[in-house]
Amino acid sequence: MEHSQQSIELEVLPHRSELVARVESHKSGLEPVEGATSHSQSEETAPPKSRAQVWKGRLQLASLFWALFLAGWNDATTGPLLPRYQEVYKVNDTIVSLIFIFACVGFVAGAAINIPLSTKYSFGTLITAGALLQVVGYTLQSTGLPFPAFILAYAINGVGIAIQDAQANGFVAAIKENAETKMGILHAIYGVGALCAPLVATQFAQMDCWSFHFLFSLGFAVINVIGLVLVFRFKSQDDCLGEIGQAVGEKSTSEHSNFRQILGQKNVHLMAFFILVYVGVEVTIGGWIVTFIIRERQGGPSSGYISSGFFGGLAAGRVALLWLNALVGERNVMFIYASLAIGLELVVWLVPSLVGGGIAISIVGFLLGPMYPITMNHAGRILPRWVLTGAIGWIAGFGQAGSAVLPFITGALAGKYGISSLQPFLDDIVNLSETYDVIALLVQYSHYDEHKELTPQGLDVILALGTAADKYGNYFAGLAVREAINYVAKQSPQNALRVLPYKVTHSDFRDMDEIVSSTMHLELSYALKVLRPYPEVFYIYALYKDKWTKSYLDWTTKVDSLEKELKNVRAPEGKVAIVMHMLGTLKSPSNSLSVIDEVEKIASPFYRGERHSANLRRCLGGFPKWVDLTSVVD
Repeated sequence: MEHSQQSIELEVLPHRSELVARVESHKSGLEPVEGATSHSQSEETAPPKSRAQVWKGRLQLASLFWALFLAGWNDATTGPLLPRYQEVYKVNDTIVSLIFIFACVGFVAGAAINIPLSTKYSFGTLITAGALLQVVGYTLQSTGLPFPAFILAYAINGVGIAIQDAQANGFVAAIKENAETKMGILHAIYGVGALCAPLVATQFAQMDCWSFHFLFSLGFAVINVIGLVLVFRFKSQDDCLGEIGQAVGEKSTSEHSNFRQILGQKNVHLMAFFILVYVGVEVTIGGWIVTFIIRERQGGPSSGYISSGFFGGLAAGRVALLWLNALVGERNVMFIYASLAIGLELVVWLVPSLVGGGIAISIVGFLLGPMYPITMNHAGRILPRWVLTGAIGWIAGFGQAGSAVLPFITGALAGKYGISSLQPFLDDIVNLSETYDVIALLVQYSHYDEHKELTPQGLDVILALGTAADKYGNYFAGLAVREAINYVAKQSPQNALRVLPYKVTHSDFRDMDEIVSSTMHLELSYALKVLRPYPEVFYIYALYKDKWTKSYLDWTTKVDSLEKELKNVRAPEGKVAIVMHMLGTLKSPSNSLSVIDEVEKIASPFYRGERHSANLRRCLGGFPKWVDLTSVVD
């Protein structure tokens, strides 16, 4: 017999990292792009960097740092010059705030066109084009054009800065070595630029040739263009990363991510909104604090230096607080920073002290500083790697619109109600920053997956998450909130009372009577204090408490009257019969099954008149039901 020989070809199985990438793409609803591999694979095979590659990486970072320095310089220039604009152009607070509106148009336009342009043009080409737009804008502004043309230059600048900001953030996020530290330094350099600008702008604000300040800006912009051309040479992001020894096709492949894929990510829009609010607060303080100090605290022309103090604190906080962010946790530390910033804003508003206000506003900058890089780092952790660069670009670019929208609103309020309205407005906006924790949870629960336990977050965060889940239609977050609320409500009577409005609003009556009955020993005045914003809920609660108290008295009276008889009956069966007769369960067999555990407790030899309030209604049948009272009120 002849045996035919057949060759068997073995198919090489995909690497584990490729399987991980496919799983992540399936979860996020995105198609992974070619080369989207994990960092672990690249780290295993990446050769050590040469000295030339190390220096090339430093030059790349230095050029991006200068671009962000110029962005900070641009944002902080407006504050000291704002009173001068009003004097020269004879415009009020509302009209001069059009500067921020035109800048907003530029920022949004730049953020919107950045993603589709990234699929057609290289990283080096786009970031250089953005720098050239800044040159055009500063050239127009340095000539002191009429007000309409002058504010148009702000729009041109906005487009250029948005593109550079998006590309720079995406590039740094794509670097795998010490990305968090480099991101923090990148935005600290932004703060350094914002620190330096008022020092120069304040001097020009007192001169007739005030527009010559923009000649400094123009010179910096020209240096920026030259640096970007020499360092990146219009190359793609992959090529630039390859020059510093990072394997091509890691994070940077996301540079060519599909526009629809990025905008289809809910997480991207949540973080973009947070950055919009944050940047708006930052630029509003830096832009209007000088006017506030001059008018409300009788500060002189040198008040512009207070703006430098704010941005100096911003730069310092992004570096000096890195250790605290790691120690406390980035999510938790955001609450601390926001709370302290609100308190200091109240000091600036309520304490009539020029020096005290200047010091307080500098500390506010110090506390607000870390929030931006923390958000960018968070984006790098939760977003699919193949959309990372484009998504971070959108978040950063769209967020820059906040530097226009909120300052304009502030100007409109100042024009109608006076500049003293600035600080309470900022308090409200900074308070939005406290929802970062909620935003992070919304992102986490944006799709069905294994999630961390929600109950350790605390009742305040859980209730806030429930409100946000209703607002944005996040089904999975709402489901998690309802489960967590029932658990947390049983931990203390105070918690039980606080969850009532949420459960009533959502018609969630599971364990309602058990939760409500656990609060019956609390004073009605305390319940009124908690439920005052919800009069209908409080009315039902008051009826429930009245009926529950009467039923409880009836129950204890019956139990006490049978204590003597229970002691005289030795057989346990006899005690069970007496108790069941007392409860009236012989007439209702279904009731007998539901209270059998309680009957056994009462009939035990160790019975000492023990009363279990959680099962009172089931034992006696006379206790109120929340659902019944709700129907009566309706």
